Amino acid sequence: MSDYDEETAYLLDRALADLEMIQAAYPDEIAVAEDNRPDGFPLRFALHLSESASITMELPEGYPVLKGIKITDYRTTKHSEKLRLDGVLEAVRATSIECLAEEMEGSIACCAAAIEAWNDGYDIRAQDVVSEEVDRPRNEAGDPLECTQKYSWISGDPLVDKKSTFQAHLCSVKTEEDVTEALRQLITGSSKLQRATHNMYAWRIVETLADGRVLTKHDNDDDGEDAAGSKLAYLLDMRNDENVLVVVSRWYGGIQLGPKRFAHIVNVARELLVANPPQVRASHRSTPHPNQNQATLDSHTFLLSARHIEEYLENGVLVVDDVLTPSEVARAQDGFHKSLRSRGVCSLHEDDKESALAFDRLSSTNGSGGVLDIFYDDWKMLGVATNTKLFRMTTELWKAAYNQGGSPKYSLSVDQQYQWHPYGGDIDYDKGYVYIDRLGYRLPTALSQSWGDRIHPEQKKKKLRAMQRSLTPHLDCCPDSFFSERASKWRPIQCFVSLTDNLEPNTGGFEAAAGFHREFDLWAKQRSRPPSRGDAQNARSPSLCVGDYTHIRPKEDEIVMKRVRHIPVKAGSAVFWDNRIPHANSYRNDSDQARMVVYCSFLPDISLNRRYVMNQLHAWRARRPITDQWNQIDIAREKEENELSSSDHVASHNEHLFSDLGRKLMGITPW
Repeated sequence: MSDYDEETAYLLDRALADLEMIQAAYPDEIAVAEDNRPDGFPLRFALHLSESASITMELPEGYPVLKGIKITDYRTTKHSEKLRLDGVLEAVRATSIECLAEEMEGSIACCAAAIEAWNDGYDIRAQDVVSEEVDRPRNEAGDPLECTQKYSWISGDPLVDKKSTFQAHLCSVKTEEDVTEALRQLITGSSKLQRATHNMYAWRIVETLADGRVLTKHDNDDDGEDAAGSKLAYLLDMRNDENVLVVVSRWYGGIQLGPKRFAHIVNVARELLVANPPQVRASHRSTPHPNQNQATLDSHTFLLSARHIEEYLENGVLVVDDVLTPSEVARAQDGFHKSLRSRGVCSLHEDDKESALAFDRLSSTNGSGGVLDIFYDDWKMLGVATNTKLFRMTTELWKAAYNQGGSPKYSLSVDQQYQWHPYGGDIDYDKGYVYIDRLGYRLPTALSQSWGDRIHPEQKKKKLRAMQRSLTPHLDCCPDSFFSERASKWRPIQCFVSLTDNLEPNTGGFEAAAGFHREFDLWAKQRSRPPSRGDAQNARSPSLCVGDYTHIRPKEDEIVMKRVRHIPVKAGSAVFWDNRIPHANSYRNDSDQARMVVYCSFLPDISLNRRYVMNQLHAWRARRPITDQWNQIDIAREKEENELSSSDHVASHNEHLFSDLGRKLMGITPW
């Protein structure tokens, strides 16, 4: 058999399987042509949109890789349906082109698009499914009956992704009977909602009993979208919303979205709740701590939009602007400079050798990446590391991106496996802990070289004399032992807050390989390794990791290296990235300003992390440096850091300065 024949047979098998699938999906609407040959193209079928309208489509030779679906016939016996049919034809053609571009079978997507376009052509209220023009009951003569709408529903804007549409609806309720009646009014009042693939919902009612006790009732329903109702219920509970019923309708567009559908469901509901907040008891709101930063927020306040969540799921990297206000940035910059001065760095003049020597002592990483061993200074711990807004953003990303912990990994779809973790499906992501890290201060390259020439004249090579160097692309995890039982912690998201603008490449800024978290598992299995001693073919090759550090090699990992790109960041912005994303800072800082960042991640509340945080808290109380990532801090440097940390002007180590949330994040008080 020739290559051409084998390819044709392969495509025919795919087309026949696709034809069976649409017959199963639409048994009442699809009629397959009787003259189709089982051993060759074309394959024709008709989609009956109504008793009077239909469209006939054909899978031509080369489908689905070389050719898309072809429309061979369409007809309606009613003149009034012509415009609706025109909309169907346009939708099918557009969907076929999209599917062909992705070399995917497009028949079910085209059928779904056709039916949706047909229905939308009838329902002129497609963008406002609950309005004054909802379908009304009619009497025997067909005239509308006057009726009073007891429940007032609010609908949000539709969100469309790959032909699927999501829309949230909100109603106030006080009893379980209200829930039943309000749902009936919503669904029966709109033919479009009746045609939705799913109408999932959750409700939460708070009652005060005669004896003063508060009773909370709640329930939810998936309506066929497995686990969606429970996610909406969790949203209401987390926001502490009272006497509210939220419904999310989904119209399936024929293209699977994987776990992104849950992010869309939760986010359209959340945005509607944020825009129309239900009543919340004043006693439930937290009282700001007098020392809390300006970002004090109630736990039900949401900060990330649906676009933010979708961007993080897709890229594994997210930049959120204005996490710190300009005044907070200014205070942090002042604190940073005070920390440097307290350690002997009094200026950045080229001829200030004493400052150069003091600066050199601050790095146990040999200057890599501009990382400085400054851990506990008050401005950092109180103003940034335990920042309420930063923590709440992290919890929102945890919930959206790491929600597949309750199932075996390989029972999940490929689109879901990157969200899997081995720590169970019942993690309370509203709880967590601060991960105490270092500061970043990347000198201008010209100053780094000038200072290095002064204090390291023994180095023969000029570039080795430089005070600092870039931190080349790497991972802060070991692919060989990812989720290992020997792991010290689980830090799914890394983060820093920038105190300076790094909008252009080669200014010492952040670089990352966006989207790589989805390919991490396959790469870890297939990446080449140095041969072992002895039997290079069969023996286990040595690990490429050094602790939690994995270098991305220029030659062997060339494909990964090429994907690392500069990420523009403004002062006051936070950058979040998945722990499996290769990242770096730029090779040079050709600007005349130092890059200033605070590394400030959080750890979810699991037993592994609770053990880590207890050790971290002990180190904080004992004023010992953190040695989790880099283990090169010598005794002399540790003693020096202890002395500096003992100064109330730098790091007071006063537990009472933290807010209530800050003490929980530190592990000082339990959640």
